[in-house]
Amino acid sequence: YALSLPGIKMFEFNSFSDGYYPDSETHVKKVFELISQTNIPVKVFVGLGATSLPHQWESVSKKFPNVKMIYLHMGCFDYGYSCVDIVDRNENAYIETSNQYELQILKKAFKKLNNEKILFGTSYPERLTSNGKDIFDLFDISENDLELILRKNAIKLLNL
Repeated sequence: YALSLPGIKMFEFNSFSDGYYPDSETHVKKVFELISQTNIPVKVFVGLGATSLPHQWESVSKKFPNVKMIYLHMGCFDYGYSCVDIVDRNENAYIETSNQYELQILKKAFKKLNNEKILFGTSYPERLTSNGKDIFDLFDISENDLELILRKNAIKLLNL
């Protein structure tokens, strides 16, 4: 039903809050089979618990290589390093920067990943947008790459 609604630009899955294992839940596979018939990207919550490991979502990324998947919060603090590796090895995977304040994880992402695979994000209203944006001042990122991360990548991904 949601796929038929006008204006739907993205889906989000939160296996942590909803209490399922993404790599073994049959309903996830059925929903992704439907989504794979569209060009709609999917956000997935990764980090914080046994039901939201980036590796679990990577198995879904591999099963549905035509579905663009955004790994939210870059895996948080506990899975950030491996999340960067997962995004690097999966063409359909992207990372989003909200709630990621671990400088070494961000540094790894900026060094290892094509900047077209990095999306700026915030957790507004829980955190101010400026907190998420100001972290970029700590890195040597060109204006062109910063424009990609802060704006252009999202425009392209959402077909705006």
